[in-house]
Amino acid sequence: MKGYVKVASRGDVPGDKGLPVKIGKREAALFRVDGKYYAIKDVCPHLGAALHRGFILGGRTLACPDHGWTFDLESGACTNRPGCSVPCYDVQLVGEEIYVSERYRRSGAPSCSPPSVGEGTT
Repeated sequence: MKGYVKVASRGDVPGDKGLPVKIGKREAALFRVDGKYYAIKDVCPHLGAALHRGFILGGRTLACPDHGWTFDLESGACTNRPGCSVPCYDVQLVGEEIYVSERYRRSGAPSCSPPSVGEGTT
């Protein structure tokens, strides 16, 4: 598949946590929620935590393992810090194989900068 990289097989992705994968030199996190697969950049914009270690709170909501920032896996939008997001990738299934786009999907929400000293972390 042109523009996509094979990153895993369906059986590789646990239903309750993420799987770290490589897309070229970039780190990504692959998730399976209710039978659908999502891929996002594996770095929280807050302080750089690996998002594949995060927790699915319900539906498509992922919580960062370090400070609890939450993200929608479909859009990448941070649900508890408006204006922040993580980049997302398109995911395609071919038989039992999972392919992720080589480039980020366009998102309406920009990434954000870490909070200033003294600003809240949650």
